[in-house]
Amino acid sequence: MKNFVIVENLDENTLSVMPDEKYREISKGCEWRYEPISDADTEDEALKIIAHINELGGVSNYLTELMDKNNFHKVVTKERTVVSIVDKFQNGYVWVAQLYTLYKIMDEKDSSPEDAVMFSLKQNIRLKKVTKKDLLKWVLTYYEKGEKCKLIVKKDRYNGKYSGAKYLAFKQQPSFVETLKFNGTPEESEAFWKEDARYHDIGKGETPKEAVKNLKKLYKQEKQIARREFIFDKVDDVVNHFERIVIRRR
Repeated sequence: MKNFVIVENLDENTLSVMPDEKYREISKGCEWRYEPISDADTEDEALKIIAHINELGGVSNYLTELMDKNNFHKVVTKERTVVSIVDKFQNGYVWVAQLYTLYKIMDEKDSSPEDAVMFSLKQNIRLKKVTKKDLLKWVLTYYEKGEKCKLIVKKDRYNGKYSGAKYLAFKQQPSFVETLKFNGTPEESEAFWKEDARYHDIGKGETPKEAVKNLKKLYKQEKQIARREFIFDKVDDVVNHFERIVIRRR
């Protein structure tokens, strides 16, 4: 816990800043009026968070924003409602971990009924459950696009502090690599290597050559699993392969 706590007074529906010691003291007395929303190192930072919450339209939207940043979403189907990690892939596909299901984001002009709705701060997104035939097409496209991507080597901005290596190798489209936060701010970089990095094949090494060699090893392992003549004989095999890939990267 940091020095100051942003709390919501549930009786008055107001936000205020409270020193951490005071909040802890109140909590001991079973005072349930104050709900902790966030925390900060300084009072000024705490006041900025309150201003941001008000700009968003309230605590509910602020919490939704935090969930969005961490790829957590409320997803509603006809059968159930879950709050789940949602992995976002190329071409508008999303994997809802809690439902163990792959969906395609529906076009806004599509008037057919959705199978699920994913809630986020900016908009509620309609989802259509992917058929096995669509899944086959997606997996083939996924690997075909990977073959056309360029080999890119980047020097780690923080000398391996978060990544564990001085050089990083990617086989991706340059524009996509630029969207990854591995060389962002210290906070972004740390968060990337703790969470997002597991969804990408990234070669690591103390030299550019070592990073490329490590990446080739990763791709060799991936291709052994994904080679079409081996894994794509049956549509069910594709489904099983995709599920193994997602589970292995968690």
